[in-house]
Amino acid sequence: MASVTINKLSLRDYILPSQADDTNPTRYKIRPMNGMEHMDVLSITDLDENGHMRYKGPALKKVINYGLKGWENLLNSDGEEVKFSPAEINNLSPIDLHYIATEIINISELTGDERKNS
Repeated sequence: MASVTINKLSLRDYILPSQADDTNPTRYKIRPMNGMEHMDVLSITDLDENGHMRYKGPALKKVINYGLKGWENLLNSDGEEVKFSPAEINNLSPIDLHYIATEIINISELTGDERKNS
């Protein structure tokens, strides 16, 4: 069977688990990494003692830069909406960034059917 390209790179909303029950949560606009981006991230990861990928700070930063493309309803401490910009990403909490990066990694992984076809 022929190889297939990745065609699932469209934006999707991600809501942090801590806001899942909120009526108006922040919606992070994320997309999966493409193949070259994913390879770039994997080049700076290593394996733990159980053979699982270990993503450290530099790899997670790349994941965020590749996959976080916007947000809606992100408020500053004065209750004002924050417009998306790469500089504003620095103001997100490390815990929130970790959740967002983990979701980008998860949606970037090939599914079982995709693995069979590649």
